[in-house]
Amino acid sequence: MKRMKYTVYSRRGIGFGCGGGIILACLITLAAGPVLADTSIDSARQLMGRTTYPAKAWAVSTELDYNLNNIRDEGRDTAAQELNLNYGLTDAWSAGVGIESGEGPRKSFIYDRLAFGTRYQVLQRPFQLAPFVEYLPSLRQGADEWKLGLEALKNRGNMFFQFVGYGKSHKEPGSARELKGMFHLGPYYRFGTSAMAGVMLGYQTDGVSSLHLHYTGALGKYVFLGVEPKFGLSRRAPDLSVDFLLGVYFGPYGLLDWILE
Repeated sequence: MKRMKYTVYSRRGIGFGCGGGIILACLITLAAGPVLADTSIDSARQLMGRTTYPAKAWAVSTELDYNLNNIRDEGRDTAAQELNLNYGLTDAWSAGVGIESGEGPRKSFIYDRLAFGTRYQVLQRPFQLAPFVEYLPSLRQGADEWKLGLEALKNRGNMFFQFVGYGKSHKEPGSARELKGMFHLGPYYRFGTSAMAGVMLGYQTDGVSSLHLHYTGALGKYVFLGVEPKFGLSRRAPDLSVDFLLGVYFGPYGLLDWILE
């Protein structure tokens, strides 16, 4: 039965699923110190070939990022975490809230920002395009931040191509406003309806560039396990970073119950 005109068919109607994460590693890292990371992966909706969540869908996710800044010096390792809740207001419009920690020593972290964001799909063909905006107020008398960007996604059979780019604005009291831009670009391949793998190039305007590898696989019908190692390509980049992604999805189109149009 056709449930969505442009991307998804449902075989069983309402279902449940989850996107991204390695549970054991996440629990270990949570005990040691949660992590914040700027990533382009959102496995639940990307596996469905979407830039926004379906209407009335909920997605709860946590992302942990471990940075090995210098392979020869463990003492310089850092970590960060973010926790997010996203909701599909309509098939084209999603909104979310979250909380983030700043990057710091892996055994010492502090949640220091809330996050409020929304995205809207303005283009469906020949590719999907969804601008987004995020407001990140400080919880510790620091400067508030804004993110403004867009995501483009093109489905082609079992493959999809993704571009995510955004700018971040940050102003501490008594100092000039800081602007930072970044993007991720790369192809992914879906293995049926339950797994995907991809490679991305990441670049930031402060000179940080990296190569990202990503894999997400299903553990049964409701849980996905995923990991994303990132290898530094520039001197400013950490030698190695690893993102652990754990998300739970509730809503239309169970993660094993859909196929692309």
